[in-house]
Amino acid sequence: MDISLVFLAGGHGSRFKNELPKQFHTLGKKIIALHSFEILKKALSIQEIVIVCSPEYRHFFTAEFPLSFALPGDERYLSVKNGIEMLSDKESLVLIHDAARPNLVEKDIERLMQAATQTGAATLGAPVVQTIKMVDEKTQVIKTIPRQTLWEAHTPQCILKSLLKKGLEYHLKNNLPVTDDVSLVEPLNVTVQMVHSSTNNIKITYEEDLAVAKTLLHV
Repeated sequence: MDISLVFLAGGHGSRFKNELPKQFHTLGKKIIALHSFEILKKALSIQEIVIVCSPEYRHFFTAEFPLSFALPGDERYLSVKNGIEMLSDKESLVLIHDAARPNLVEKDIERLMQAATQTGAATLGAPVVQTIKMVDEKTQVIKTIPRQTLWEAHTPQCILKSLLKKGLEYHLKNNLPVTDDVSLVEPLNVTVQMVHSSTNNIKITYEEDLAVAKTLLHV
C-alpha cells in the first residue's frame, strides 16, 4: 500500500520558553526537525509528503520529489486535518510524526508500518515505568494507578487514510478532546496496535531536553 507522510512542524512549544519554535533550533549541525525528517525519507518508500508548518520555515525542507505544505491549525488534530487535505485521494497509510522527536530508529518505523498494515492503526510507544498517582484539584493524592497496562504514546503514528478521515469527522461533529493521532480512530472500534519504541525516542519539550538529545544523537 502507498505510504504518505504528514510531518507536523507547526507547534509553538510554549513550554520551551523561546520565541523560535523548538523544532527549528539547531541540534548538532542541523535543526531538530531535520533529524527525523531525513530518517523518514530514507526509511520508507513514501509516495507523498506534506509538511505542516508556517510559511517562513518551509525553506528548511527538501526532498527528491515535490513536497506539499499545509498551515498549522490551532490544535494538533486540526494540523493533521490540514495535512491530510493536501494528500491525494488515493488510499494510503498515513504516517504522522512530530518534528520535536528527532531520534528515530529505522527498525521501529518498519515494525510500526507492518502493524498498521494489519490493523489499520498503530503507534510507537513505551511502557510507563514511573509510579503514577491520581490527584484531585488540590493536587492531593487520590490513589496510585497500576502501571502494568499503561503505555506512553510516541510518534510516528500510522493510520489508514480512510479511517483517519472518519475519525476526524467524528471528533469534529462531537467536539471531543484529542491528545494524539490514534485517539481519533479509537471511538470507531478500530484495533490500534501499540508497537514498542526505542527508549531514545524522546520528545523535545523543555530547553534542557536539548542536552539529552545531543547525547543520544552523538552530535
